Amino acid sequence: MTDIRRKVVQELDEKYGDDLLELEKCIELQRQLLEEKSAIEKEVNLENNESSIAKVVKKAEKVIEDIKVAISEAEEITELIHKDLHDVEVIKSTLDKYLDDINTAQCLLQYMKVIQQVEYLSTELQTQIGKKDDEKSVTIFANLTEISRNLENFNGKHLYEYLKDCIHFWHNILKDKLSKDLDETLKLIKWPFTSANFSLVVPLPTHIQKLQIIAEYLLEIEIPSEISTPSVQSALLSEFLPLCLPIQLLLESLRKRFIYHFYGTRQTNRVDKPEWYFTQILTWIRDHKDFVEQYIQPVVDKLGLHHIDAKLELMRGLVQIAVEKLNSDIPNIQFDDYTFSHTVDEALGFDKELRETYDYPSNQPSILSVLTQAHVFIKWLNMEKKYATEKTDAMLPPNSSEAFSPLTSDVEDLKVTACADAFITLLQTITARYESLPQPGHRLQFLELQLELLDDFRLDYYN
Repeated sequence: MTDIRRKVVQELDEKYGDDLLELEKCIELQRQLLEEKSAIEKEVNLENNESSIAKVVKKAEKVIEDIKVAISEAEEITELIHKDLHDVEVIKSTLDKYLDDINTAQCLLQYMKVIQQVEYLSTELQTQIGKKDDEKSVTIFANLTEISRNLENFNGKHLYEYLKDCIHFWHNILKDKLSKDLDETLKLIKWPFTSANFSLVVPLPTHIQKLQIIAEYLLEIEIPSEISTPSVQSALLSEFLPLCLPIQLLLESLRKRFIYHFYGTRQTNRVDKPEWYFTQILTWIRDHKDFVEQYIQPVVDKLGLHHIDAKLELMRGLVQIAVEKLNSDIPNIQFDDYTFSHTVDEALGFDKELRETYDYPSNQPSILSVLTQAHVFIKWLNMEKKYATEKTDAMLPPNSSEAFSPLTSDVEDLKVTACADAFITLLQTITARYESLPQPGHRLQFLELQLELLDDFRLDYYN
């Protein structure tokens, strides 16, 4: 007996029980089941229009047919879309080519316009220089530099280089011309000032006016930083920013005098007398700072160049001259302990006077940059240690009680021995020498030296 048959028998037993033992009830049950069977067969007969299943199947078949039609139409539309997209892509490609051609033509046109403008301005500039019309010449040059600013992000390398060369060319011509005019004016006001003529300097208003006009022109022909060519210089001088043209030219005569006196075979060029050129630099700062501040700074302010401090630039330019000189002398003095030590003392004194007397800012490059070069700084530190050790030994001579004698003091119960007082003075002197060093690392090395000296002194003091 199959599982289905067994299951049917089980359900009949459970549902009808003992009724299956009576014939009439079995016949009635058979009739009912046959009717149900007939009803089910009619319901599942797809040919029967009254069957709900047949109706659903027919509707499903119609939906399927509609879907097939829709898919077919969608495929036709998709094919048309692909064809249209292809046509659009062809048109777009053609338009892109036309637009590229137009853009190239426009760039070429602008390129030619820039070249024509540069050539026109160059011709005009040459004409105005020939007429000695400085004002128009400077204005035309300013127009040239304005073009360079507008082309700063332009990809045309050759055009930019051409413009840059033109600007440098005309800048040099204008600078030479204005430099000659400035030299003539400076002679009239007896620049540079010396001890012989300083008290007699009373510049005429016309001379000052001419000086200020030339200074204004020089400021206006400054080459923009984005196209300026940095001068090749040593790492030591890299901290010195370029000076504005008026200050740069004002310093030329002072630089020439400095080179004449403190380079070569002149008697004033002595490596054992660094105080001579340090004093000269300080004297020039003293004699010229007020003049620059009074007559050049107003011109700078008039042009709105508020980042330029004329007096500071004058001092920085003179400090650079001193830095170059000291750096050139270092190889000649580094093996002479006395001269080296004396030079360090004078350099520190020079830096101190610059800051205390003339308010030279601590963030500006200074003479200390020479002393803090690695090979120079090591020599300096060793010299400090050598001299400090010698002085400490002299404070504590063997078998001497005088070093431990208390000094007289106004404070009761304060007993300071002579050697302790001298040692404290020594430490304070060392501190005063290194406290102005800009780099913490350099100051720390001096502090370590002081700690070492203090420890040695402690051991010697109690032995």
